[in-house]
Amino acid sequence: MHCTHNTFRSKHTSSVLHCQNYVQVEGTARSRNEIAAMRERVATLRREVNRLDVKMKEDLGNLDNEI
Repeated sequence: MHCTHNTFRSKHTSSVLHCQNYVQVEGTARSRNEIAAMRERVATLRREVNRLDVKMKEDLGNLDNEI
């Protein structure tokens, strides 16, 4: 079996392109997962802020009634 220089280059280039594509896909998936996690954290923080806002307004209403 004889491997010419062009055949080796073609196989090597194909292999490198496959690896680059894999890294891009993996990076994109990781980025999507990180974005989804950040969105979930933001949603959690918004719910907490809304909960605290309601509590603060209730507490201020109670103070007004006491004064």
